[in-house]
Amino acid sequence: MVSQNTVAREELTNGDKSALQMCEELAAALKGLIHTSNEQEVFESDYGRVHFSRDAGQGRGAGKLQRDALCTRGRQAKAPFSNRNLRWHPLVLSVTCPKGFTEMNIDVDKKEKLLKFIPLDEPERTYLPTEVHTLRKPYCVPARAWTNHVDELRKWSQDDWIGNWCAIPLIEYSPVEYSIECFAVLGMSVAVALFNVDLDNAYDAVLQTFKKHEFKKSEYFPPKSVDIIKCPVCNSLIKEYPAGLIPRKRPDIWNPPWQKSKREEGEDQSIQLTHIEPLVESKINHNASSVRYGHRWCNVAMTDHSVEYLRTWMKKIVSTEK
Repeated sequence: MVSQNTVAREELTNGDKSALQMCEELAAALKGLIHTSNEQEVFESDYGRVHFSRDAGQGRGAGKLQRDALCTRGRQAKAPFSNRNLRWHPLVLSVTCPKGFTEMNIDVDKKEKLLKFIPLDEPERTYLPTEVHTLRKPYCVPARAWTNHVDELRKWSQDDWIGNWCAIPLIEYSPVEYSIECFAVLGMSVAVALFNVDLDNAYDAVLQTFKKHEFKKSEYFPPKSVDIIKCPVCNSLIKEYPAGLIPRKRPDIWNPPWQKSKREEGEDQSIQLTHIEPLVESKINHNASSVRYGHRWCNVAMTDHSVEYLRTWMKKIVSTEK
């Protein structure tokens, strides 16, 4: 089987490189505020390390901040979705083409098993999957573009699709400026909550890095607040057990000792990327006002609902008479 990577995973535009460089400097600024060298190494290895690729080094090269703030979710399917890609990748897939995007049509090379992308505003141009990252503005392939190709694409195998993993879902799209701000907010959250950095110092370090790069904050960048280091669902600090409850002990289960265990990621208190407002196609909710770290238990309870609606659901449950 062909290696299952995002197409052109190591091909970065100058804009991509600049964004990753800025995030690397944000991580370094926060790392410098951590008190011990050992904790600094843990922060860099687990959270702050930046990998100069479109897919964060397949989830192994980069730290958690890059994977969560800058990259889409990993997925493998008989479909054109990238198996991770930068959230500002200029080719998205959606039901309809939204405002701010230019419509993209498609053709299919049946012999080579390759998709061809044709911008409606430049019908004489054709982009292959290895080239779409060079698009100079965001484009969207709407659902109707696939209608005439369904019978052919249904025949393609998983291996055929690997060479076409080149687009991202619209719901995970986020402009580069928003993504950088998400990296900063999540970085502050981790540095303050898990590594005991002073919140004032962390916030100032981020603003100084922004100033150095002449980066203008968006309307979504939050004010300095302890809320940054709290789980948005239960309001407990992310370093504490969800809702201040007594931690449970999960029963042991056997795992092959020769394989790396991911059991720790399944603990109730493990932190996961959480969106206060769920990701939808109609609005870009991957922004600094919505993105936080929350407990796994809380995040799983949310599913694809907003925090506000989740709490309404919880109140309804506890108020219902048996």
